[in-house]
Amino acid sequence: GDLEEACVAYLAPPGFDWVATQWGSWRAGGIAVPLALSHPEPELEYVVADSRAVAIVAHPELADRVAPIARRRGVRLLSAEDARAARATTLPAVPPERGAQVFYTSGTTARPKGVVLTHANLASQAVSLVQAWAWSADDRILNVLPLHHVHGVVNVVTCALWSGAACELAPRFDAAAVWQRLLAGGLTLFMAVPTIYTRLIAEWGRGGPAERARMSEAARGLRLMVSGSAALPVSVLGRWREISGDTLRERYGGTEIGIALSHPLRGAGGRLLYIGPALLLAFAFAVMADPVSSVAYAIEAALRAVHGDLGLLLPTMGLV
Repeated sequence: GDLEEACVAYLAPPGFDWVATQWGSWRAGGIAVPLALSHPEPELEYVVADSRAVAIVAHPELADRVAPIARRRGVRLLSAEDARAARATTLPAVPPERGAQVFYTSGTTARPKGVVLTHANLASQAVSLVQAWAWSADDRILNVLPLHHVHGVVNVVTCALWSGAACELAPRFDAAAVWQRLLAGGLTLFMAVPTIYTRLIAEWGRGGPAERARMSEAARGLRLMVSGSAALPVSVLGRWREISGDTLRERYGGTEIGIALSHPLRGAGGRLLYIGPALLLAFAFAVMADPVSSVAYAIEAALRAVHGDLGLLLPTMGLV
C-alpha cells in the first residue's frame, strides 16, 4: 500500500533501527517524524498529536515511553523489530514533491512548529552540502548530535548515506569517548555544536602533556570540522585552532531552508564579523513587523555574499 504522506513518528536510539525506520517510512510513501530521546512524555505527545501521526514505531527498549501516548491518541504502536521483520510488499512510486520529513523547530519563542521537507528539499540539501564539503565514499564521520534536527539528520546522516560514506552513530555525546574514538583513527569529518567543542577542549585539558600531544595529533587527522546550531565564541574558535591546527567552519541556516551559508572548505574562511546587540535588537524588531520581507532580504543578502566574508543571522528561524 501507499501511506500517501501520512506521518509516521518513531523513537529509536541512534543506530540501524533509526535509519531503517526513516527510510522504511519513505519507501512506504509516508513522512518520517523523528521523536527526541531527550523529550519528556508531554513533548513527545505534542509532536505525535500535532503531526497527526498514524503510527508510532519504537525501539523495544523505548516502547514503554510512547505506549501511553499511543493508547490515548488511538495511534498504532509498532516495534521496530516487528517493522523490520514485516513481509515484503509492493512499494509505491514516491515522487520528489512529496513530503519526506517533519522537523520541529526549537521552540525558543513559542511552541515548536513542524516543518515539512519534501524529498526534493532533502535531495537539494544533500547535493549542496556534499559538493560544498567534498564528501566522498572514502569519508568516515562520527555523529554525536541528536537525531531530531537538521544538523544531525541532514548534515551528517543524510550526507553520509548520499555519498556512500561511513557514519558511526554514537549513542550520546561523551567527551572522553569522542577523544578515544579520534585517537583510534580513521575519521575524516566531525560536526558538532559549540558546547560540544567546549567540552572537548576541557577534556583535552585534563590530559597530561604526552596525552594532549596525541589528542592534538588525532584531531589534525580530520580533513573537516564544522560548528553550527549556535554562534561559535571566538575564544572556542581560537582554542580549538591551537589544539587541532585547523579552523572550525561555521554554517548557518534554518529548519525551513536547511543550510544557507558556510565558510569555504579551503581557504582562510573569511574574517571575524562582530555584530553589536543594538543591531540585532533593531533587526529583530524589523522581523517582527514584517517577517516575510525580512527573510527575503536576508536570503538575498546571503546570495550576494562573496568569498565567505559575510556572516548572517536570521532571527526568524531557529539556528540549526
